[in-house]
Amino acid sequence: MPKTRGFRGLSRHICAALGRPGERPATGGERSKDVAPVPRRRRAVSTPNNRGSFRGPQRRTMHTIAALLALGTVRAARVATPTYDDRVAAQSASEGTRAIFGEQCRRDRSQATCAAHWDLWVDMRARDLVRRRWRTEQIVMAPSLKAPLGAPINYEHVPCGPKLDPRTACDAEDAPVVALGVVSAASNDAHRTAIRDTWLRAPATHGVEARFFVGIPRTGLVPAAEMAKHRDVHVVNVTESYRATWHKVRAIFHWGAITCGAWFVLRANDDVYLSLGPTVRGLYSSGPPSRIYAGLFVDGSTMQVPRFDTIPKAPAGVSDEDWTRSNKAWVVSRAEYPSDRYPSFAQGNAYILSRDLAKQAAQMTSKRPLPDDVEVGLLVDGVTGGRFVRVDVEADYATEGRWSPCTSSSAWHFNVHPEHMYDLHASEPDVTWFEYSFEVDGGRVRLGWDDAEDLERFASQVVADHGLVGEGCHGAAADACAGDMLASALRAAPAAAAADRCSRVPGGAFCCG
Repeated sequence: MPKTRGFRGLSRHICAALGRPGERPATGGERSKDVAPVPRRRRAVSTPNNRGSFRGPQRRTMHTIAALLALGTVRAARVATPTYDDRVAAQSASEGTRAIFGEQCRRDRSQATCAAHWDLWVDMRARDLVRRRWRTEQIVMAPSLKAPLGAPINYEHVPCGPKLDPRTACDAEDAPVVALGVVSAASNDAHRTAIRDTWLRAPATHGVEARFFVGIPRTGLVPAAEMAKHRDVHVVNVTESYRATWHKVRAIFHWGAITCGAWFVLRANDDVYLSLGPTVRGLYSSGPPSRIYAGLFVDGSTMQVPRFDTIPKAPAGVSDEDWTRSNKAWVVSRAEYPSDRYPSFAQGNAYILSRDLAKQAAQMTSKRPLPDDVEVGLLVDGVTGGRFVRVDVEADYATEGRWSPCTSSSAWHFNVHPEHMYDLHASEPDVTWFEYSFEVDGGRVRLGWDDAEDLERFASQVVADHGLVGEGCHGAAADACAGDMLASALRAAPAAAAADRCSRVPGGAFCCG
């Protein structure tokens, strides 16, 4: 039997939710890039508490994103209320997923709860539209690559050019404590950006080295501008697909244990929020860094191996292809895995192996279509004879299609939307967070930002988004004048305080990583 230890996230006394008591929080966002930014309409605005006013004629002048100022390179985090147009666009873009969303939701929740969750999901997409409109990193997809048929020959990064390739040696003079490899995809830039802006903002302070691992899209195009700027994207020589995850994971363990020589290798998805401080401290207290296997463990006796005949048929209005992608990603036959139960294993959203076990995982091979977390669980049990040190990590997690309540004591949070990462970041004890709100045409615009924000640029973008007209602002300089007025109000805003780290998460639950 493995030895069992555990650690939790720290209790937090931090920032309160945006807006007034009883007001519904503003939300929005998703991975989708297929929704074009919509023009803004001029709106007359008033602000409370004499912090400035925005008023004037209700001109319906059309604005485009060309009027927005570029973001700086400083990593700052912010949250802002989507416009009415953003919500309309998000609702339209979400309709294609509504049937599957509802079918999965109604398995164990009421119609009213599902309706409320749907509204929150649309709001998340709307928030994402705002963030994409503000973004200034050029989205350049180049160069064109082609993955060979079959498994990669090795798991080193695919050479894309000296200005695009990741740093192959770890930066620290000594081996890092933790090598963090994040499973991602070329199109998941919103997730990577949110991670860098929030919980992976200063990894070196915790002895962590980090890389994002992506496959080669079928188009052959990779995010060149992002790769050149951050030098942390590792392209694995395999065509992008859900099944390519297994190869990315093997590349992570190869890089972390062999190239970096880290004491521990942490494999994570790009839709998680990890508190690195509690994570590393938990590893320190777990004993010698050997035979360590850490994560949120799934009891194998409670999880039935998915078979094709155990998955329900697609409901009316949902294509077999969409339903299969949502429910049958890891179904296996008896020939591929004979038992009805998996062994206990650390859930695959994030788990940690000590270097000795990570080296074994870097060399594992399998022709079975099992998820990597199950494969690693089988590997660890086999190479240690069941005598490994199990370290339990407290994490928020719910199975696919279900929403997970946010727990302030958890060190890890799984299946979270990129916008949730900003909500959680705002509540970290080492983050100074500010809030400001004002009325726009009878609705309330709520803003939140940390102390790394460039308030002049933030204000200019909010003015352009919501078509604000500053009192006494006229002519060609009207937008700049309104931006200056709003920036002055933002600078006067006090730092916010809150009950706990989950208080900013809309509805107190995570959705839709």
